Amino acid sequence: MALKDKLGAIAKTAADKTGDVVETTKLNIKINEEKSKINSCMEEVGRFYFDKFLNGEEFPVEVTDLFCRIKDSQEIIEELQEQIRAVKNK
Repeated sequence: MALKDKLGAIAKTAADKTGDVVETTKLNIKINEEKSKINSCMEEVGRFYFDKFLNGEEFPVEVTDLFCRIKDSQEIIEELQEQIRAVKNK
């Protein structure tokens, strides 16, 4: 009987740990969903102010530097996309 009780206790512990893992996974999924919502909102805020920058509005130097880096990256992307089109049209 002692072995049966021990095996039962081990099985219960394993089941409890499995339940904990499932619950933790569900909570982590919800956390990631909320982080995604935050990132989406942050992106919208950035786009809003970047559009104002493109229309000539002035911002602090630190922000202007970031906007310039975004513009530089956009120009590089456009050049690379043009290179892709050129390769495809050969």
